[in-house]
Amino acid sequence: TLQALERLALVKKRKGDLERAESLQMEVAEGFSRALGAENRYTIEAVERLAQTYRDQGRYEDAAKTQLKALESRRKQEARHPRQTLLAMVRLAQIYRHLERLEEAEKLMTDALGGRRALLGDKHPQTLDAVGELALIYWHRNDAKQAKKLRKECIEGLEQALGETHSFTLAAAGRL
Repeated sequence: TLQALERLALVKKRKGDLERAESLQMEVAEGFSRALGAENRYTIEAVERLAQTYRDQGRYEDAAKTQLKALESRRKQEARHPRQTLLAMVRLAQIYRHLERLEEAEKLMTDALGGRRALLGDKHPQTLDAVGELALIYWHRNDAKQAKKLRKECIEGLEQALGETHSFTLAAAGRL
C-alpha cells in the first residue's frame, strides 16, 4: 500500500539512495492525490517529502516547484493547520535562498515570521528559527547589519528559551 511504499522510501533515503527514494515518493504522492485528492494532508505531506528529497539532491528548481505546490494546498487548509502552512512557507523560502531568489525568499520568510510571531509568540523556538532563517537571507543579500541584528535576536532568544547547550541553540549558532 501507499504507506508501505512511504516507509520504504524513507529507508532508501536514509541509506543514501535518493534516486530510488524519489521514485517511490513520487509514486506515493501521485497515489494519495488520486485516492484522496490534492488537498488531503497525506497527499500534501507526501509532496513535501518529495520536495525535501529534491532539495537533498541539490535539485532546487524541482524542489521549489514541488514545495510551492504543497504550499498552495496548505494555504487552502490554513484555518485548520496554520503551523503547517507557516512551515511550508519557511521551507519554500529556504529553497528560494538556495536558488538566490532572495527577494522572494525575504518576502516569504517575513510573512512566515509574522505568522509565527502572531500564532506562537516572539520567544517560541519555531519563531526564533524563522528569525534565524531571515538573518541568513539578509546575509545573502549583503545586508550584514540587519543579518547581525536578527542573528543576535535568534541566538539570545534560543538561549533563553532552551538553554545555551541545547542542540537547537547550538545548531542555530553554527548555521548563523
